[in-house]
Amino acid sequence: MGRMRWAVLAIFVSACGPDHFGTYFLADGRTPKITFDHAEFYFGDGLDGTFATPTGPAKNGDVYQRLFNAADVAVPADHGATLATYYLAPDGDTNVGSYVLVLARDANNAIVGVGEATDFPLAGAHEVVEVMVPLQAPGQSVQQWGTDPACVTWARADHGPVAFVRDNDRDCDGAVVGNDCNDLLYCRAGDPTCSTTPTLCTTPTCAIGCLSQNVCTPAVCLSDLVCNPPGACANLSTISAILSCLTTQGAATHLDVRVPTASQSSHPDQPCVHSFSVPLPDGAPCANPTILFAEPFGDGYVFQVHEDGTACKFDLNMPSGQPPFLGDHHLLVAIDPVTGTIPRRTFFIGFNPLQAAACTSVVSTENQLTIESCQ
Repeated sequence: MGRMRWAVLAIFVSACGPDHFGTYFLADGRTPKITFDHAEFYFGDGLDGTFATPTGPAKNGDVYQRLFNAADVAVPADHGATLATYYLAPDGDTNVGSYVLVLARDANNAIVGVGEATDFPLAGAHEVVEVMVPLQAPGQSVQQWGTDPACVTWARADHGPVAFVRDNDRDCDGAVVGNDCNDLLYCRAGDPTCSTTPTLCTTPTCAIGCLSQNVCTPAVCLSDLVCNPPGACANLSTISAILSCLTTQGAATHLDVRVPTASQSSHPDQPCVHSFSVPLPDGAPCANPTILFAEPFGDGYVFQVHEDGTACKFDLNMPSGQPPFLGDHHLLVAIDPVTGTIPRRTFFIGFNPLQAAACTSVVSTENQLTIESCQ
C-alpha cells in the first residue's frame, strides 16, 4: 500500500455550534476490519534521517521528534471498535507538526494496527477538517521501546522505515548526546554487555570504543601495549593511568622531539622553539588532530596541535613565571582516518629538552613516528 496522505473535508458550518469546528484525526480500521480498544497518536516534526533501535545497527529513514501530549496516548475506539477520533480545536494546542503515526491497540495493549498521515492541513476558525489515517495490520514491522515518552519505528513495506526518537537521544536508551559513547548504539541501563561510556576494548583490536552486545565498535585505535601493559602497568584499571605508566616506564616506543633549551634573561632551561611541524609517515593529512592524553607534569607547559597539511603542527605555550622546561612531555594524539571519521588513528609523541649553551632553532628527533590504525 502506498503512503496515505490526508483526506480533508473543509466546510463552513452555520447550523452547528462552535464546538464542532476543528480538525478530526480518524484512525480508521473499517476497511481491513481491524478492531481495537484504543489508539495512540504520534505527532511530530522532522529530524535528519538517522536512528537506532535495541535490535539492530543504525538505520536511515524518515525520522521525527515527537510533539508529546498526554492526550495522545489512549484515544478510545468507537463505531464498533474500528474507528478512533482525535479532536483538535481551532484555538487549542495546534503544535502537532506535519506527520502523524497511529498505533491501534487491543485491550491487552498489543499493537493490532498501524497507519500514517502527512502534510495535513489544520482547521481554521470556522472549518471542519477530517484527516483520515487508514490502518493496516502491523505484522512484525512495528517496534516500540523506551519511556517518557516511548520511541517507535515502523518498517513500512513501500517507503522504508519511519521512526519517532529524540533529537538528543537517537537510540532512546536514556543516555543523551554528550553522555553517550555512541548515540546510535542502544544500551539498556544495567546491561553488562554494553556501555554508554567509552570502554577499553581488547577485541577485535585494542581501542577506545563503544561496547554493545559484547561487541566493541572501535572509535579510537590504540597500541596493543595499552591493552596488554607490561610490568607494573598491568595492575592499573583506567586508560589514563595505563598511558601515564607506559610513558613513565618508557615502554611505549615513540617519536621524541628534542626541544632546544637555554638560559634566557636569567631564566634557566627556557625553550628556544615554540612551534614544531611533525610530518606523518604515510603522507596522509593530519586531519582533525586532538590531544587525548597529556602526561601531567605540573610545570604549566601546555601543548596544542593543529592540522598543517600532511604534518601535525604542535605549539608549546609557556606559562607565566617562565619555569624551566624539564623532562619528557608525552602526548597521545588522535587524527581522523584516511577516509571517513572513525575509527580515529593515534600516535605517541614526546617532547624533551636538549640543553645548549645558547639558543638555536635547530630541532632534532629520535625514533620513528608510529601510527596505530586498528589493523
